[in-house]
Amino acid sequence: METIKAAYGTSYRMMMEEIDTTFKNYETLFPTLKGKKLEIAGFVWFQRWNDMYNGAEKEYVSNMKHIIKDVRKDLKSPKMPFVIGVMGQNGSKPAKGAMVVVKEAQASMESVAEFKGNVKAVQTDVLIDKAAGLTTIDNQSPRSFWLAGKDKKWLPATAKIKGNTIVLINDQISQPLFVRYAFVGVANTNLVNAAKLPALPFRTDSFKP
Repeated sequence: METIKAAYGTSYRMMMEEIDTTFKNYETLFPTLKGKKLEIAGFVWFQRWNDMYNGAEKEYVSNMKHIIKDVRKDLKSPKMPFVIGVMGQNGSKPAKGAMVVVKEAQASMESVAEFKGNVKAVQTDVLIDKAAGLTTIDNQSPRSFWLAGKDKKWLPATAKIKGNTIVLINDQISQPLFVRYAFVGVANTNLVNAAKLPALPFRTDSFKP
C-alpha cells in the first residue's frame, strides 16, 4: 500500500521541495537579494495537460480546489493570491472534448465563494494567434525537447525552427512516436513566439514517465 501511495502526489511534493530549497538558498541563487527578506507575493498555476486524459477532467474542479488550498496551507499563506493560466492550446479554434471541461473548470475557480477576490483565471488562448512566429531568446537552437519511440524510452532531441514548425531529430530513434517539451522539474527553455512569450510545456503521450 505504501508503494502505491508513494506514486501519488510526487509532482506536488517535488514542487514544494523546490520552493523550500529556493527559500533556503535564495541569497546564493540571486545575489542581488542578499540581506533582503524573501516573501511569496502570489502563485501562478499553468498546468494540467494530463487531466484531459482517462476521464481525469471530470475531477478537475475538485482537484483544483484542493491544489489551491494545499498550496496555501503548505506555504502558510491562507489568502495568497492565486493566478490560473487557463489552457490555451486551442488558439483561435474552439476547444473540444475534455479540453472544454478543463478550461471551464479552471475559469470557474475565481467564482468559488471562498476564493473570491484572491483567485484569478486568465485566458491564454487569445494570446496565441496574436503572436505567431517562433524564435529563441538567445538565438540558439530550441532546448528541452524529448523524443520516444515504441519502446517509450525518452531521449533528448535536436530541434530546429523551420517557419512555424519545430523539426525534431534523434539519430537513435528511427521512428519517433511521442514528443515532450519542458516536461522536467526545472526546464532550461528558450523557445518563444514573436511577442517573446514562452512556449507552453506539452506532451503527446499519456503514459507514466
